Amino acid sequence: MSNEAKGVAAFPPVTYFYGEDSFLMEKVVAECIEALVEEESRPFDLEILFGDEVGAEEVAASANRLPFMSGKRVVILKRMEKWNATRIQTLLKIYIADPSPDTCLILCYGGKPDRRTKTMKSLESGAGRSRSFTPTGDRQLATWVDQYFRQRGLELAPGAAEMVVEYLGPDLHRLRTELLKIELFHADRDGPITVNRLGELLKKVTTRPIFDLAPLFGRGEKKEAVRLLGQLMDSGEEAIPLLGLLAGRYRQMILARAVTEQGGGTREVMDRLDIRMQWLARKLAPQLIADLKSTGDRGLASGISHLAWADAHLKRTDRTLTSAVMVALASRLFG
Repeated sequence: MSNEAKGVAAFPPVTYFYGEDSFLMEKVVAECIEALVEEESRPFDLEILFGDEVGAEEVAASANRLPFMSGKRVVILKRMEKWNATRIQTLLKIYIADPSPDTCLILCYGGKPDRRTKTMKSLESGAGRSRSFTPTGDRQLATWVDQYFRQRGLELAPGAAEMVVEYLGPDLHRLRTELLKIELFHADRDGPITVNRLGELLKKVTTRPIFDLAPLFGRGEKKEAVRLLGQLMDSGEEAIPLLGLLAGRYRQMILARAVTEQGGGTREVMDRLDIRMQWLARKLAPQLIADLKSTGDRGLASGISHLAWADAHLKRTDRTLTSAVMVALASRLFG
């Protein structure tokens, strides 16, 4: 159990977690809950809130309630990255400046906050404890994959672990799920899992990741893009995050355009992308340059306009109609 989960006394009134490693952050949050609130008390003394659903006032009101069956009330705010500076400043003023001694408020900012700003500096200094969750590097991930199989009595051939990381990406949640499938499919075989065998298994057990959606739109592959979009929506993916991925792709294309206009090439685009995972930057930079050639300035401008249209409609449309909005967006982008 981590240091965060050694006992109620170790927890200050406000704890601030931030960073891009959502897997480890969720693990530590679960340990905190385990340490702070008995299971039978959780319906009364544990509340989990989400930044895209509540404001500072709701968080403060929840944190100011007295515990009912436990020594401490625990309030967890997830997706704090959805808040702007004004909301964070409001919480600093109305609660963090004078927190309840009967509550442990755990703030989870999923992403890379700009720690240079006054607001984020105040948040970090106002919390009794803060911790950064930095993504695992490519080499560490490959070692983790190799160890995963070794602990289960399986051996990967040289280069196989790196292949897994490149194929599945850095999300440890997804890695664990897909590696378990590979383990089950290989259970009836002897000997190490070769690179060729692993390639077959990866194609067999995995669905195309959500991150494949934006490149398909960028390359103009209408049929495959619409098919994957429908598959993701049917599997329960939310429309707003999907829209965010597409918008992020267009922002990256605009950045790549600015770099290439100044005479830069693939290497310069890689450096400007500010992506920790080098394998992803190496893969993405040439894709963006190729997308620019097929899209053009007019395509970039109209794409941004269509994304803004979809964003406005999703925010005021009934949830039952979100799929229709996304299908309409696909038609507009390919129109």
